[in-house]
Amino acid sequence: MCQSRHLIYLTTLKDNEVICHELLLVKGFVEKICHCNIITLQDIKKNKIYQYTLVKNCNNFKFLIQLECGQNQYIINYCSASQRLNLFFEPSNSIYHIQPLYIIHQNHDGHFQTEDEKPNSPVEACKIIELNLKIVQCLFAEKLLESGLTNNLRKTFSLKSKCLIFHSKQSVEKALESDENTLWNDLAFEIINSNLGEDSKIKFVAFLACTRYNGKDLSGDTSYENIKKNTRANPALGGGGLALFGSGYFYSWPTTFEEIIDCFKNYKKIDLSTQLDESNYRRTYGGCFATTLGAIAHEIGHCFDLGHTKEGIMGNGFDYVNLAFVNEDFTENLPDRIVQTESVKDQRLTKIKKGENKFLENYHEQKGGGDCTYFSKNCSIILAHHKWFNLQNESDEKSEITFMKSIIKSSKFNLVLIEIREKVNGLVIQFYELLNRKHKEFEVPEHFTKLERYNIFVITENGDLKLFE
Repeated sequence: MCQSRHLIYLTTLKDNEVICHELLLVKGFVEKICHCNIITLQDIKKNKIYQYTLVKNCNNFKFLIQLECGQNQYIINYCSASQRLNLFFEPSNSIYHIQPLYIIHQNHDGHFQTEDEKPNSPVEACKIIELNLKIVQCLFAEKLLESGLTNNLRKTFSLKSKCLIFHSKQSVEKALESDENTLWNDLAFEIINSNLGEDSKIKFVAFLACTRYNGKDLSGDTSYENIKKNTRANPALGGGGLALFGSGYFYSWPTTFEEIIDCFKNYKKIDLSTQLDESNYRRTYGGCFATTLGAIAHEIGHCFDLGHTKEGIMGNGFDYVNLAFVNEDFTENLPDRIVQTESVKDQRLTKIKKGENKFLENYHEQKGGGDCTYFSKNCSIILAHHKWFNLQNESDEKSEITFMKSIIKSSKFNLVLIEIREKVNGLVIQFYELLNRKHKEFEVPEHFTKLERYNIFVITENGDLKLFE
C-alpha cells in the first residue's frame, strides 16, 4: 500500500438506505488514485468479494450487487482506503405491478431456440425472464434517480411475482405467420380476457416461446432488414397493459446473477447462420444483450405512457444500456435509429437506419462522468409521478382532466407536464414543464390544438393522466 490518503465516495447511495429493488448499482469514485487499479467490494453477509478494475484514466467504479431481504453489509476497499456500507432491502408494497409471462402456443413444446445443448426449457426461460426484468427494474430506478426529479427517492416499477407460463389457445402455426401487430393485439385480447386480466393494476411483460430464426436463408445479405425478414414471431411492441417480445436472443442473456457483467462484456461473435442478431450491427453476444435489454426498457416505457423522444432510452439511446452497468474504455459507433413513420398502427415501433450518429462523440466528451443512458426530462417527469412508480391507496382521489377550446383543466391536482406528440409516430415534439407552478389550467398554443395531426398528453402531480387524440 502507498502513503497517499485515498478517499472513496459513493455517488448515488447513502449508508443505511432502504432499497425497494433486488439488483442495485453501487457507483462512486476514488480520489487520489495511485498505481493500484483494483477496487474490491466485500459482501459480508454472503462472504463474497467482488473485484473491479479501474478503466485507464478513469477513477469511477461500478458494482452490480444482489440484495437479500433485510440488512446487507458491505466493505469497499481501495489501496489503504476502506468504506463501509449498510443497505436494507424491502420489496415494494405498491398496489401496481408488472407481471412477467412466458407464452406457449398450442402445438408448441415451450422450448425456445438457442445454441445446441444449452438449456432452453420453459423453466429455464422463466429464470432468464425474471433475472433480466430485475436488471431493467434496476435501470429504471438508477436513471430516474439521476434525473433529480424524485427528491432523492429511488422509484421503479414493482414485479408482481415469478414469471408465469401462459398457454395461448392460438396455434403456433398462426403465431409464426402473424406480424407483430397481430401478435400483440391477439395476445393482449387473450390475456385481458383470462383470469390474469381481472386486475386492472397489473401490466404484463410477455415473451414468446415460438420465435424462430432461419439464418440459412440470408443468402449473404446480413442487413437488419433481411435478418428480420427471416425471423418469425419476434415482436418488440409495448403500450397500454402489455409489452410483448420474442425469445430469439435468449442465447445472449444471463441465467444467473453472476453471469450478468460477463454477458455485457461478451465479445464473442454471433454465428448469423444459426443465431438471431439483434445487436444493431455489433455482431457480438454482448452487443445483442445490450440492445435487446435496451429494447425491453424502451417498450416497457411505452406501457408507462412514455412517447418517443429523439434521444435517450425512448429514442436513439437504448443500444448502450451496457454502459449503465460497466465502465468501458471504448464503445462502438452504431447506425442511428429513427421512429417508424409508415402508419399510425406502427407508432410504437423503432427501426434501424444507417447514418451518422453523434453518440460516440458525445460519449467520449462525457467519459468519466455519466454513461449517456438516460430518460429525457419529460419522460423522467412522467415516471416520477406515474402511479406505477409511487405508493398509492385505492381510495386516492383523482382529477378529471378536460381539454376544450385550447384549455386543459385538472379538477383537483396540479398539472406537471403537457406533451405535444406527433400522431403519426408518437414522437414528442414539444413539452411544457409545470413542476412547482401549482397550475390546474394550461392554454395549449393554437397551432398544436389540431388533434388530426397531434396528440396531447397530460399528467398531474398525483399521476392522473390523459391522452387527447
